[in-house]
Amino acid sequence: FTEVFQIRERGREHKVAVDDILYLRAEGNYLCLKMKDRQFLYRMTMNAVESELDPERFLRIHRSYIVNLAHVRGTRYSGNNEFIFTMENGERIVSGRSYKEPIAKVLAEQEV
Repeated sequence: FTEVFQIRERGREHKVAVDDILYLRAEGNYLCLKMKDRQFLYRMTMNAVESELDPERFLRIHRSYIVNLAHVRGTRYSGNNEFIFTMENGERIVSGRSYKEPIAKVLAEQEV
């Protein structure tokens, strides 16, 4: 699995360790790699990046979101087949209803 993303921004190269990523969010043909203190856009699809990330550490919770389980501070079932993930930076991300089963399975195994 990928451990580091090489990102080019304004002519400069950046190395982003996957462990530093709180979550990834789809933005058109790009991904927003969100870290504690900054974010980068990276040209890649969600399906492509999902196959490069370790499923023990990253979980697809929505059509547009993949979270790093190490940076999840809490989860709560909110009804209507949705979970609310609270990230360590305080942001809350609501899961997609179609992801309920895989999320519930991972939460039962990991007790996030």
